[in-house]
Amino acid sequence: MGADDVHIRFETTRWSLVQRLQGSDDERSVALDELSRIYRPVVYSYLRRRGLQPDDADEATQDFFETVVLSRALFDHADPARRLRTLILTALQRREIDRARRRKARGGPHLSLDALNREEALLASDLPGDPAQAFERRWATAQVEEAMRRCESHYLAACKPGHWAIFEARVVRPAISPCAPVPTADIAAACGFRTPADANAAVQTVKKRFTSILREVVAETLPDECAVDEEYERIRTVLGEGRANEE
Repeated sequence: MGADDVHIRFETTRWSLVQRLQGSDDERSVALDELSRIYRPVVYSYLRRRGLQPDDADEATQDFFETVVLSRALFDHADPARRLRTLILTALQRREIDRARRRKARGGPHLSLDALNREEALLASDLPGDPAQAFERRWATAQVEEAMRRCESHYLAACKPGHWAIFEARVVRPAISPCAPVPTADIAAACGFRTPADANAAVQTVKKRFTSILREVVAETLPDECAVDEEYERIRTVLGEGRANEE
């Protein structure tokens, strides 16, 4: 398979991480850390939308991961016939009902200060409304973020940092900020391309790779590959609605 083949498969998917929870202690620890890394910001965003202040939301996020994810082994109950999004949201809603009854606070922050600040910035730019809808928007964003992380890692590992740099400047930054794309002619040479035409071709190549990776990320959370198209389009719709309302 060539470095720029569009179709790819990842050895470690969300469901294979879930399956590794049944392995050795070391495998279980690594899998839990990775699953928590992916979904902790989504849980925090949901709790903030429910009206919790940042410190309280951070404590509640820690409580959810300690009590439900770790102590109650939430992911051990993951069923390939259900979407991970549904499993996490249902468990989170039930935990918040329990917390509202007992009003207990536990432990210190598990999100770093940078992560907390980032989530607050995302919340400030997000739409007001139902926490479950906010959860879905943050879930969609998390899928895109994971795809971006993997895509960047791919091009760095392939010794093609210029491909990611030109894609980031021309596509990623304009998509997440109000700034206009930097003209290709202005940055082509700095990204290692001989001509703007070469740089534009690289952007299209990375765009295909990113789309393929995003579909892989989406597929990892679904019980059936037949649902990938539906979920992929749902993510595009959810994020598109957010951008339309910002404008």
